[in-house]
Amino acid sequence: MKKFDYLIVGQGIAGSLLAYFLVKRNKSFLVVDEVHTGSASRIAAGIFNPITGRRFVKTWMADEIFPFAEETYRELELFLGKKVFHQMNVIRKFGGQAEYREWELKCTLPSYQAYLEDTLAKKNTSGDDFGLVEIKNSGWLDVQTFTDSFRSRLLEEKILLETEFDGLDLVFENENILWKDFTFSKVIFCEGYRVLDNPFFKQLPFTHAKGEILTIRAKKLKLEKILSKGIFILPIGNHLFKVGSTYDWNDLDEKPTEQGKKELAEKLEKIIGNKFEIVSHRAGIRPTVIDRRPILGFHPVFSNLGILNGMGTKGISLAPFFANHFVEFLLDNKPLMPEVDLRRFMK
Repeated sequence: MKKFDYLIVGQGIAGSLLAYFLVKRNKSFLVVDEVHTGSASRIAAGIFNPITGRRFVKTWMADEIFPFAEETYRELELFLGKKVFHQMNVIRKFGGQAEYREWELKCTLPSYQAYLEDTLAKKNTSGDDFGLVEIKNSGWLDVQTFTDSFRSRLLEEKILLETEFDGLDLVFENENILWKDFTFSKVIFCEGYRVLDNPFFKQLPFTHAKGEILTIRAKKLKLEKILSKGIFILPIGNHLFKVGSTYDWNDLDEKPTEQGKKELAEKLEKIIGNKFEIVSHRAGIRPTVIDRRPILGFHPVFSNLGILNGMGTKGISLAPFFANHFVEFLLDNKPLMPEVDLRRFMK
C-alpha cells in the first residue's frame, strides 16, 4: 500500500491552502475531492474587505490576516503561473445618518487608519445622500482560477483523486488509517459545507448559509472599484461584474432560485438602472460556525482525524493564515488559538 503523511478531504480554498503549506514543508499528501457545484469555493466572488457590516466593524485579526493573505496569494501566483490576486478598493455608500455617525466615530480610531483612503469622507447632506467612504487593503481573489489551477497542479503530480469519499470507509489500524490502496498517518477534513455528511464532525455547531450570486454584463457601467450598497458590485473585466449576495439559512440545496435572482436584480436596478444583462446565476453554501470563527483541531476519540473548516463569509482572508496555523500545529507543536480550537465546543 502506498503511504502518505496526510489525506486531505476537499479541495476548496481551505484544502488547497493546507496542501500548499504542506508542500512548503516537504510533507507527502493525497487529496480526494469530488467537485460539488454548490461549494462556496466554486462560486464565491472572492472579495476580501477589512471593514464590514452596518457598524463598520474591523475584521477580526485584520492586522495579522490581511498581510499574510496577500503574501500567500502572491506566492501562489508564482507557484501556479496565474494571476489570481487583485487589490481593489471598496467604495461604500452610507445607508443613512446612523451609518454616517457610526463611521464618524470609527474613523477617529488609530486602529482603523491603515484601511482608510486619504479622500474618503465625502459627505453630501442634501436629501438622504450621506456620501461615500473608501476602504483600502481590500480586493478580490479569482477563486475559480485559483482552485482550478491548483487542481491541475495536483493532477499533474498524481496526488489528487476525483472520486466520492465516505468517512465510514476509513479503516483504523494501529497508528495508521487505511483507505482504498493507501495508508496515512492522519486524515484532515476540509469539506466546507459537506461536513453535514461527515460521520465524525457533523455534530459541530455549523450554521451554513446559502448565497446566490449573479454575473452580469453592463457595457455602460463605468466602475473600477468594488461598490457596496446593500449588495456588492465587483468589476472583473470585459464589461462583466459579479453581483451578490443573498443569505438563506434554511434552504441549503445547491440550486439557484428565482427569488434570489429577483432580489439581486431588483437591488441592482435601483443602483445602476436596468441596462444590464444577466450572464449567469449561481448558488453556493458557506460553511459558517455559530461563533463566526474557524474550526481547527482533532477529534476527541479518533485522534488522527482532523478538521480545517468554518471559514464562512471571510474565507478568502482567513484561510491562508489558519491553514498555515494548522500546519504549524501539526509539525511544530505550536498550540492552536483557543478561539479556533474545536475543543471550545467540547463538554
